[in-house]
Amino acid sequence: TKDGFIDRAELKALLQRVTGKESDDAEVEEAMASIDADHDGKISFAEFEEWYNVSEARIRAEMVSVFKRADSNNNGTVDKGELGGLLQLLDISMEEADLKRLMDELDYNNNGAIGLPEFERWYTNSVFFRDRKEEYEHEYVGGLNTDIPDGFRQKVMFFVSWPIVLTLYLTLPDVRVKHKRKWAPVGFLGSIAWIGGFSYLMVWWATVFGDTVGIPPKIMGLTFLAAGTSVPDLLTSVIVAKQGHGDMAVSSSIGSNIFDVLIGLPLPWFIYSLVNGKPVGVGSDGVVVSVLILLAMVAVVIISIALSGWRLSKKLGIFMFFMYVVFIVQDLLRYYL
Repeated sequence: TKDGFIDRAELKALLQRVTGKESDDAEVEEAMASIDADHDGKISFAEFEEWYNVSEARIRAEMVSVFKRADSNNNGTVDKGELGGLLQLLDISMEEADLKRLMDELDYNNNGAIGLPEFERWYTNSVFFRDRKEEYEHEYVGGLNTDIPDGFRQKVMFFVSWPIVLTLYLTLPDVRVKHKRKWAPVGFLGSIAWIGGFSYLMVWWATVFGDTVGIPPKIMGLTFLAAGTSVPDLLTSVIVAKQGHGDMAVSSSIGSNIFDVLIGLPLPWFIYSLVNGKPVGVGSDGVVVSVLILLAMVAVVIISIALSGWRLSKKLGIFMFFMYVVFIVQDLLRYYL
């Protein structure tokens, strides 16, 4: 009706779009009672957003979307290979034997394929579904998560990152909490300030470490610093790639490097020139060769992705890692020879 609210009929249609299945009248009434916080018989956007952020409908909608992406041949079912990819997209790790047992358990027709209803029935009754719901509830409510995770690697990461997490929690507003969202600009500027501080410390410590062990600053920048500053890009690319957005992962990596070259380098130089009244001296030895090698690497990346059918496969990942090793080796040889 375009009045800024939705009634029961509109809610029923909305739930069908969100969950991928038609809800009966009882389910619609239950949802209406849960969402309509002021009990005025209609739902505002704020009421729906607050309910949806922590609701099971959100998790079901994500599951349906992921199932459709995993269904590569669009026949409404997934086979064993597609099931493994589906679980990966849902951040579920499973051994080969467990995957086979799950396939046998859900393949009611013994035809080697699992439909959406069978998978949804298993997923909504699994511990993975409950864990995801708790994750969203905590994400929406906000606060500092002090629960120590299971697993040795998760425990190590928890305790290593705890000092940084606690510091950021105490100095930045948690805009996941509804009444703190107005402080989002402050959180953004504070995050930029922390990134600047961490970057300064990283460069300083890397320089000291290089001087101690006899590694030139150029080599430190090419290896340790380059790897350290690329970790955020790596994490975001892994996250979106596991969600099925491989193009976003590639665009993020390329875009961040373009930003570094066109903004990250010129802006500090520009500020330095304004403050000191003189230009920044940059070593020009081998710049032309370095630029040509960079252009060649970009061409290799584009050609290799095209040859793999514009799909990010394991073989393509191994090839990319090999090309990085080649790049490091040639740069070291040019420096020392």
